Amino acid sequence: MRSDFLSVRDNVVAYACFESDHIDSRNSLDWMQMTRESYTVRPPVDDDEVAALMENHRPIFAVPVERMAGYGKLVGRENFRLITAGEKLVGGLAIVHMGQFFGGRSVPTYGIAAVGIAAQVRGRGAATELMRQTIREAYERGCPLSTLYPATQPVYRYAGYEQAGCLYEITLPLDTVNMRNRSLNVRPIEEGDVETIKRVYTESVQHCNGPLDRGHYIWSRVFKPREGQADGFLVERDSRCEGYLYYIRREGGRIFYNLKCTDLVALTPEAGRRLLTFLADHRSLAEEAVIFRSPADPMWALLAEQTCRVKLEMQWMIRINDVVKALEGRGYPTGLNSEIHLEVADDLNEANHGRFVLRIADGEGKVERGGEGRLQIDIRGLAALYSGYRSPQQLSTAGLLKAEPADMVAAAGAFAGTGPWMAEQF
Repeated sequence: MRSDFLSVRDNVVAYACFESDHIDSRNSLDWMQMTRESYTVRPPVDDDEVAALMENHRPIFAVPVERMAGYGKLVGRENFRLITAGEKLVGGLAIVHMGQFFGGRSVPTYGIAAVGIAAQVRGRGAATELMRQTIREAYERGCPLSTLYPATQPVYRYAGYEQAGCLYEITLPLDTVNMRNRSLNVRPIEEGDVETIKRVYTESVQHCNGPLDRGHYIWSRVFKPREGQADGFLVERDSRCEGYLYYIRREGGRIFYNLKCTDLVALTPEAGRRLLTFLADHRSLAEEAVIFRSPADPMWALLAEQTCRVKLEMQWMIRINDVVKALEGRGYPTGLNSEIHLEVADDLNEANHGRFVLRIADGEGKVERGGEGRLQIDIRGLAALYSGYRSPQQLSTAGLLKAEPADMVAAAGAFAGTGPWMAEQF
């Protein structure tokens, strides 16, 4: 690695020194290293420890007791990690097992959620150690990626995460939907439709970058979000499902309520028009529908005018836990034959540190150690490149990548694709 190229640790300290909530003035790298031994990260041994973690988290997230208890049951005891100082519980997090689509393939992913450290011990390296050990666990268990929504970025950047995609909130004023298409049948979703719904969802998102390959936890949030049970409706042609939506009614708007769609999928233009008509049929009582999809979703092209309001709700971050498995796990453009020589800096995992050659053919990538290291990138930069969120040229401007123009062009072609987005929070 050239001496003028900053490693992930060098870059993140520049951010962290301004974040007194997470890293105080004593937290030099040496001090953080010394305090590491005082923390233990482990799963809960019983339900009482889960309850203790939920009680620890309740004031942090300002959530009622009953909702925290429900969250503990939904996540499952085996998916929590506690961090203790001696015998004292000081915080923890939840792991959501799922996949994430990149380049047309689902890559196994740890969804990191509910990261919380007790207020009285913040700024003493606990969050850093909790993340470090969770990342190490993911690597040892063969999970190439981890994804999260940051409440604050410096502590996660220190752990090797970087912005990699967006959560968009799209608001559709229902009185602007000038559509009256009822050619396809709409009916309530029944219990026997669930596997069909899951298949249709996967078909709709698998060639996008970023959407989740949902597991039980995420689907539970679609069917029953925090606000209560969602109503589901299926659009079909000759008994074949071409689309569906789930929504809840929530207070707001100038009339009686607004609609919040926990999922909205159309596989055909006819299904898209039927779903938009179905939403518009609520306009006598509902003012708006709120939907979490990409601004480039084909459904918005069916509208006569640009009436949707698009809000960037948050940028999510990913971490490459295993460079080899991550690069080999995602898909690449069909017909591309390319060879990319990487030199990766990762201070938290030595297995990711060093030179790799990525060879791409027939839409797949194969990785081996060695090569010329012509494209120098730290683990944070690799996250943003991997998802397609930032180009090699943009990462170079941000100080996260160094390469000659020809190598940047090769990398840009390999990681090209749709702008990465996600519809869910977890």
